[in-house]
Amino acid sequence: NNGFSNPVANQLTERAFPLSTGTDENLDFGAFVQDRWTLDRLTLNGALRFDYLHTSAPEQTIGPSPLTPGRNITFPYADILQWKDYSFRTGLAYDVQGDGKTAVKVSFNRYLNGQTLNGIGSALSPANLLVTQTTRTWNDGVAAGGNGDFVPQCDLTNNAANGECLATAASNFGSAIPGTQYNPSLLSGWGVRPYNYEFTASVQRELVPRVSVDVGYFRRVFGNFQVTDNLNLDPSNFDSFTMVMPAAAAGLPAFANAGQVLPGLLDLKPAPNGFGRPQLNYVTLSDDYGKQIQHWNGLDVNVKARLPNGLTMQGGVSTGKTVVDNCEVAAQLPESLLGTGNSNPTSFPVTATGAWSPAGFCHQESPFLTQLKVQGVYMFPRFDVQVSANYADAPGPLIQANYVATNNYLFLLTPQNSTLNRTLSSGAAGNNSITVNMLAPGELYGERLHNLDLSVGKIFRVGVNRFNVRADLYNTLNKDTVVSVNNTFSVWQRPIDLVPGRFAKLTVNWEF
Repeated sequence: NNGFSNPVANQLTERAFPLSTGTDENLDFGAFVQDRWTLDRLTLNGALRFDYLHTSAPEQTIGPSPLTPGRNITFPYADILQWKDYSFRTGLAYDVQGDGKTAVKVSFNRYLNGQTLNGIGSALSPANLLVTQTTRTWNDGVAAGGNGDFVPQCDLTNNAANGECLATAASNFGSAIPGTQYNPSLLSGWGVRPYNYEFTASVQRELVPRVSVDVGYFRRVFGNFQVTDNLNLDPSNFDSFTMVMPAAAAGLPAFANAGQVLPGLLDLKPAPNGFGRPQLNYVTLSDDYGKQIQHWNGLDVNVKARLPNGLTMQGGVSTGKTVVDNCEVAAQLPESLLGTGNSNPTSFPVTATGAWSPAGFCHQESPFLTQLKVQGVYMFPRFDVQVSANYADAPGPLIQANYVATNNYLFLLTPQNSTLNRTLSSGAAGNNSITVNMLAPGELYGERLHNLDLSVGKIFRVGVNRFNVRADLYNTLNKDTVVSVNNTFSVWQRPIDLVPGRFAKLTVNWEF
């Protein structure tokens, strides 16, 4: 798996495969109890659930691979997860006037993240903690001392620099030294599984007979975030720099941030002060490093009408915003930024090659994203004909501006477009790059989606047989709204996918 630059091979990826590992799910147990109480016009609901999850790894041997011919490691049986958790459901409904026309509803619930052997349950198997992938700089170009034949002239089983290859980014690649450790308190005990609390409050009111309105507020709070700390790195191993953002190419949409300075970008310091240090990851909860939050707040307004002439209508507006902040954690773990933030770019995750990849900023507060939905159904009883319409107005796609910044752009031009004052640590001058998202998450969205679907159905009865013939017309307005765009800056906002054009579908059901 090679990296190229104009079009010289400059990087390769090594993998210690094939690799076969096993994990057992010993027990996934849950017990649930609930009850309801009615006191005059007040109804209360309560429920409590206990969960217990136990996973383990059997004894297993990991043998050699083409790039790790000397590997022969036996791992003994190991317990992995022994999680115990509780969750609850509560609900309250109150008939305000006692006539069934006005109801106040409140609920407060706790939910657990679903967990299977596809997640942390198997990731903690000792065999899965080995470093099985790494990158290394490959000087294949003639200017860098290679011969340009796209064949690595080096011993790939040797992690040290040799031939056309520099040292592997992970010096413990293929060895018996695990690349990841887990905090024991994360693996067993009460209340360590990721969770979220949900609070809802709503009022439902009958406006006139057969017409009601429901207004609800929702809030979700997430917790127990897991973070990864490379113990061989700390903030002092990184250089912070700024970058001048370029303008979009001719023929592409104008880029409003062109010429502005994007601060807070990070790059590992050159070896031995940063780049090339062995990977020693430590997984624990973010609370060990500071405060991390993720909240969602939403508001729904819905109206339902069942009119006596056979017309049924419902519609409403839903809006909500998300807040994510892990700046305290990112300040201590610049190599493992987990948030996606907005206005304060302080640090970015670091790849194995030493450059940061585009994951956004440590604080994100999205705008309120609002959608409208309306549905109507009418039955012509004398003719057994039903007509319906559905209309939706929803936000467009989130847009990024991912710019591939090369050493030439950052360092070699005059004046320089960055304050790094050196080439990137990931390899030789001129051959390396970083990908920069130059838009804060939530800063720009595409065109809103407006969609109208229509349907007509007719029932035919022939003796004991019943035929239901239905014709559906989708995207009746024949909108060509863009639903997906290219976020790569060299082809910025070039459409990838559009709403399907107007089309019809005919369905016949025969009941006999």
